[in-house]
Amino acid sequence: MDKLISVIVPAFNREKTIKRCLESILEQSYRGLELIVIDDGSHDRTGAICDSYERKDSRVKVFHNTNYGVSYSRNYGMKQAAGDYVLFVDSDDYINQSYIKNLVEKAENEGLALVVSSLMMKTDGKEERFDMNNYGADGSIIHDYYALQKFMGGMWKAVLPPTDSRKTSSIS
Repeated sequence: MDKLISVIVPAFNREKTIKRCLESILEQSYRGLELIVIDDGSHDRTGAICDSYERKDSRVKVFHNTNYGVSYSRNYGMKQAAGDYVLFVDSDDYINQSYIKNLVEKAENEGLALVVSSLMMKTDGKEERFDMNNYGADGSIIHDYYALQKFMGGMWKAVLPPTDSRKTSSIS
């Protein structure tokens, strides 16, 4: 498979979790990826940590932003993306080593435009798996509505950036 995957990670004040997140992406068995990180105006060391990954891996692109919010950051990341597919990973999450390979294989083998994966939630040492879709005997998709209600909420309050057209090192 020679598809380029654009992985977009919006980050705000995540210095405690961003390294694990970025390393889990860069250590994928599927190597054809670009990692786009949007530092959304962090006040901690998140931006500096992200910059260090950009210096050591040519697949990483980091953009710094005044705090416009997660929706704006994701949309900006999509504008920068050159991939055939786009994957969003939250900056406090991490993915297993074959995650991207499995998603690409599923999409390519079945001609899919969208693949929704299951997830594992770890809280206080307990693990809980949520399957977003299961299949009935007739091949139809049976949704796990508990999982969908818990995790599939929408993004609200999209914030538009200022209309100032001056070029800066910030996202505009």
